[in-house]
Amino acid sequence: METVSSSNALYLPGSKANLGNKLHRKAPRRLVLQVKRSARASVEPVAKPRTELPALKAAVIVPGFLYGARDFQPLAEALTALGIPTAVVPMPFWHWIPCLGGRSMRPILERIDHTVRHMAAATSTPQAPLAVPRIGYSLLDLIDDFRNNPGGVAEVGGSAEPDNFPLWEPKGTFQQGAELDDMQGRVALIGHSAGGWISRIYLSQRKYGGKAYHGSQLVHSLVTLGAPHGEADGIAFANVGWAARDPLPPSVGGLP
Repeated sequence: METVSSSNALYLPGSKANLGNKLHRKAPRRLVLQVKRSARASVEPVAKPRTELPALKAAVIVPGFLYGARDFQPLAEALTALGIPTAVVPMPFWHWIPCLGGRSMRPILERIDHTVRHMAAATSTPQAPLAVPRIGYSLLDLIDDFRNNPGGVAEVGGSAEPDNFPLWEPKGTFQQGAELDDMQGRVALIGHSAGGWISRIYLSQRKYGGKAYHGSQLVHSLVTLGAPHGEADGIAFANVGWAARDPLPPSVGGLP
């Protein structure tokens, strides 16, 4: 499989479903190399903010559009067996429904943040994929999110442009993670398809839908698998264009 390096991230084009079953024999060694090089780079004697957390050999997988955690469990198990404890964002495929039609990705960003915070606070190194607390999300929550999630062709909230999305809080019950001062270190993000460019929104310092996630404080590298990163016409790609507007933060690396 060819690799294409863009910005500071590693992009592996041509990924096919089901990634969890089809890539877990080939991709892990490349991902291991990515995380290990990033971890080594974090201890080089270069000027860094005193508050920057160390890089951990741990990873979070963000499923692609209309995929769920189950699809990527084999990949998480393969990476964990190779020495990188890995968790998949704990969501079934139907959690994507409120985001259909180019609407805000805040529901998915909340799930990424939930997972990253629990992984970055973990102190153990188990021999099985790390379990992250489940997210409470009911059918009524989904209906409420589908009605109120901004953007899309219906211009819910008044606009289809991400810069104009109003502040809105997605539904769901998220077990509170540790505060930044209690984190053990930064993890790697592995995003499949839409999970790749959504991860870039998570890393951004800019407000998206009224909230900036500042994910670079808890992430040391980003690997994307078959993710689109270029701008294109159409409301469905408005969010991709927003994500592509900024390069990766300097503290977030990848393969050269």
